This record gives sequence, structure tokens and C-alpha cells, in this order.
Amino acid sequence: MVTFPVLFINLFSMLMMGVVTEVVWRFRDKGGGLQLFIASFCMLFWAVGSFAEMISQSLEMKIFWRNVTQIGVFYTPIASLLFSVRYTGIGNRFHKPLIWIAYSIQSVAILLVMTDHWHHLIRKSVFIVHDPLYETLVVDTTIFAKCLISLNFFYMGLSVCLLILYAITTAPSSRKQVLSVLFGMIIAVGYSLVKVVSNEQFAQLVPISGVFALSALFMLLGIFRYDLLKIAPLAREQVFHFLGEGLVIASSDGTLVEANHAALIMLGSSLQDMEQLLLDEIPQWHAALLEKKEKDFAFYHHQSYFHINLYTIKNKRGTVLGTISLVKDRTEQKQKEDLLLFRAQRDGLTHLYNRQTFIEKVEHQLKHAENPVSLHYFDIDHFKQINDLYGHRGGDQVLQSVGECIRGLLGPTDLAGRLGGEEFAIFRSSGTLEENLQWAEMLRKSIADNVYSFEGNTLCCTVSLGLCISSPVDFDVLYRMADDQMYQAKKAGKNCICSISNT
Repeated sequence: MVTFPVLFINLFSMLMMGVVTEVVWRFRDKGGGLQLFIASFCMLFWAVGSFAEMISQSLEMKIFWRNVTQIGVFYTPIASLLFSVRYTGIGNRFHKPLIWIAYSIQSVAILLVMTDHWHHLIRKSVFIVHDPLYETLVVDTTIFAKCLISLNFFYMGLSVCLLILYAITTAPSSRKQVLSVLFGMIIAVGYSLVKVVSNEQFAQLVPISGVFALSALFMLLGIFRYDLLKIAPLAREQVFHFLGEGLVIASSDGTLVEANHAALIMLGSSLQDMEQLLLDEIPQWHAALLEKKEKDFAFYHHQSYFHINLYTIKNKRGTVLGTISLVKDRTEQKQKEDLLLFRAQRDGLTHLYNRQTFIEKVEHQLKHAENPVSLHYFDIDHFKQINDLYGHRGGDQVLQSVGECIRGLLGPTDLAGRLGGEEFAIFRSSGTLEENLQWAEMLRKSIADNVYSFEGNTLCCTVSLGLCISSPVDFDVLYRMADDQMYQAKKAGKNCICSISNT
């Protein structure tokens, strides 16, 4: 006679498994949804068959329902394994071969169980154990049957291992999904293992239906609490981990919580290394995390150029819970932009500023200058003769040589430009007239002493330089004064310097 507690446990378990099966059916088109539905249905079938066996009175009916139950017993492990493969994506390319091979083996095992009374390959003996609560059918299995049962445990063990591996490597947001299924599987596997080891004596105390009730509770928790089988959490995880750009999540106090693979490659091998990097080298990023305000900024790190978009994470009430930083490696783009800017601002032959850029930068300096400034203006003596004798290629060689001499003497705040043809100008924002005269003399001498060969000919050149030192005025005023002094140097015989002070 089945007592009320046993009846209640079994009916409640079947009800729970029925609910799980119906709910999972709604998500059968999701990744792993169909496989989980099959596993849930097989568990429901298993629970119903076990209950029918329990309430049966005769040995023949108990054996009949035990045989029927084996459909759920042998198909549940392989359905669970296929769910783990599909859900985790681990070994997914073997999914179709696994379906044919494993289900074929399990079907043969079920067929052998059903026809055991003809060949006795599965069972040595069958008898009933009378318990105060209910009667239990105990089967003494053969070695061959034990091998088939071991294969079931292999399938279930492999399923658990895949889920554990996935839980370790997945994001925390998806880990709870996996754990809800994992715990349900571990409970069922653990029960089945104890049942087999105890030669089904344990089943007299705890029926399989009670265990399935616990498994069902974990599955329902995963489905309704952690969005199990829903695409959004899985999609967020895939985007987080496989997005080519870096993603860094920080809490409200600026502590880094998680970073995807791309961010770790860019900025550190671990969260601890990345936090130290923020404190030591990128203080503006650390300050932005503490401020919890959306902003954009850029920085250099190890010769790479990064751009960051910082966004706040808010709950439904608008409270800022933390931040997420989108890190983009813009090194290549920055190099291209710098090259385009260089080409736009520089003379291609001498690599000095072109006329327009030079004037703009000088005018900017003049707006902020407080001390006297100087403009050195010169052109190359007899440059037309050089072009006539050696052609424009020879003239270009001379221009390049003069550009190298200028760049070799420039200070950190000096500006130099090619204003056109053979005309050059250098703007200096420091130094007295005497100091600028000394610097101009160094430049004149450097150019004059620079001798080089061109197609077997020895080339050299000189310059006539006009120097103007003045209090900050408009560029045109400086330019006219320096230009007048250059013509004075031309009249004085070339290869010399004339200067004027207007301070």
C-alpha cells in the first residue's frame, strides 16, 4: 500500500517535471532548447514509469513498467549530453554524428531490456522487496547490463564536465544560468550512482521522483530567474568576449570588475595589472571612473594610441551602479591621420612647415608671446644658376640639404618653414639679439660648409639671411623687416647676415 507521503512526493515531482517540460517546449527553437526539452520529457517519462511501477501490485506489472521506464533511463543521459554540447558550443561539430551513434546504442540497450525474457542478457534475476512504505522491484543485472549502465554515467559525466568548463570560462551574468542546470544534473547523477552502488536499496528510502523534483526546481530557477535558454544573455556574453574592441566594467567606486579578452590584450594580462596601469599611467581614466560621468578621451600606451568611450550603468531608478568603458585601438588610424596632417602642413621636399601652416603657427605664438621674438628669413644665393647647371633634381638636392641643416639646429620651441622656392624662415620666441645673431651664424656656416656630390659633381651653396628681433607684433610686420634685412645682406655681397632690433 502506497502511503500518502510517497504518493505526494511522486505526484508533486511529476507535476514539476510536467511544468518544466511545457516551459522548455516554448524555447525549443533556442540554442539547446530542443535537446533540453527531450531530456525533460524523458525525465518526466522516467518519473511516470517509476510511479506506475511503484503502485503496481503484481510482479509482472512491475517488470512491465520497469521496462517502459528504461526508455527514460537510457534516453535522458544522451539528451542531456546533446543539450550540453549545443548550449556550450563545445564539440558542436560532433553534434549530428553523436545523435546517430548515441541514440542508436541507447535504442539497442532499450530493445535488449524489453526482450530480456527471451535471452537474459540484461538480468540475472528479478524479485520484490517489501517495504513499510511501498514495494520495490530489485533487479540483479548482468555484466553486460552494467556496461550499458556505465555508458549512461559516462554520458552524464561528460555533460556535467562540459557545463563545468563552460561555467568557468563564461561571464558571471551567464554563469548562474549554467549552474542552475548543472546542479540539477549533479543531483540526478548522484542519486543514480548511489542507487546503482547500493543495488537499489537506496531507492527504497528516496524515490527517483523526489530527486527529479529537485532537478526541476533548479531548471525552473534557471528559466525564470536567470533567463536560461533566452538569447539575450547569451548574445551579451558573446559580444562581451568576442568583440574586437575592449570592454572594461567598473563598479561605482571605480574598481574594475571585469574586462573582456580584447581589453586584457591591449592593457594588461589581468584586472590587477590594468588597475595599476590606470593609477600609474592613465590617471584621467581612473578619475573618469570615479566621477561616473559619460565622456570620451584618448591616451598613448606603449607606443599605441587608444580612444575610450565611457558610459554609465544605471538601474531602473536611474542610480549609477558603475561604468563600462569601450576601448578602441586607434594606433593605425592615428598614424594615418598624423601622416595626412604632416603632408598637409609640411613641405614634401624639406619636411619643414609649408608657407600657410608656418604663418598660422607663428601668428598663434605671437598672440601668447610676452618677450621679444625673432624671425630669420633667407634665400639661397644663386639658386637659379644651380638649377640651370644641374637641373631641378640638383636644385632639389640643395633644398633638401638646407632643410636638414635647419632641422639640425632647431630648438624645441622654434618654428621653421619653406615659404616658397628657395626662401626659408625660422621663428624663435626666445633669446637676445646677440644670441639670435650667434644662432643665425651657426645656421649660415652649417649650410655653407655642407658639401655633397650630385651625379659626380660637387655641390655647395650659401645663403643671405635677414634677422629681425622685435616685441610681439603682427607677422606681416616681422616679415617685412626680416625681408628688408635679407636684401641688405644680398647687397652686402651675399653669404652674410644683416639684422635689426625693434624692441
